[in-house]
Amino acid sequence: MQLTSRTSQQAQTLGKHSKPGKVRTLIVSALVLSWLLLSGYALFDLQTSQLRLFDESVLTSAEPFPVDQLTRQYLAASGVPDHAVMFHAWDPGCACSEASLLHLARLASELAAHGVEVAVVTPALIDEGQRARFVRTTGVQPVAWFVDAGKSYLPASPAAIVVAANGQPVYVGPYAAGAACVSGSGGFVESAIRAVDKTPADVFVNRTVSGCYCAWQTDRSTPTVQTI
Repeated sequence: MQLTSRTSQQAQTLGKHSKPGKVRTLIVSALVLSWLLLSGYALFDLQTSQLRLFDESVLTSAEPFPVDQLTRQYLAASGVPDHAVMFHAWDPGCACSEASLLHLARLASELAAHGVEVAVVTPALIDEGQRARFVRTTGVQPVAWFVDAGKSYLPASPAAIVVAANGQPVYVGPYAAGAACVSGSGGFVESAIRAVDKTPADVFVNRTVSGCYCAWQTDRSTPTVQTI
């Protein structure tokens, strides 16, 4: 009888000690869940606040996109020889840029398979730390880095300009559409990379798609495109 009573008392004591532990666990779990929900909402709100047309000039002008001028400008600035190249327009200050870096990382093997080099154009000077982060995140080593510091024809970023080895532009526009700007294997840039060997007669200028993009605001203090 004494043994039963002692066991009951021990069980009650353990129960008393275990309740605060369970409460603490529930509180911590609730805090973590709340943090995850708030972080997810903040990210979604940031992305949706950046939703816009890739080229908003189509709303006020019927002028054709200056694709030839843009292509010639970037080819001359990058110094890439007779080789297929994709210019990655990257603004580290744009919150939408991170998705494009991850997208580029997924494209690395496809770019290599089709012999397409990557050159990075930025709207202002970037430092070595930013370049290192780009390479680390994408797994891509660009053949050139340069600043679009003069008259720019690019409306927004992140963007890709795919050019065939003969200098013929294949694609100008964003990587993907939507708030998250995530694309699968059939996306805009993927199709352009696969077409680079065929050198299509017409360039696809993807101006009216809506997504998470930032206006391409270049440093106008210098008159021309400058190689970093």
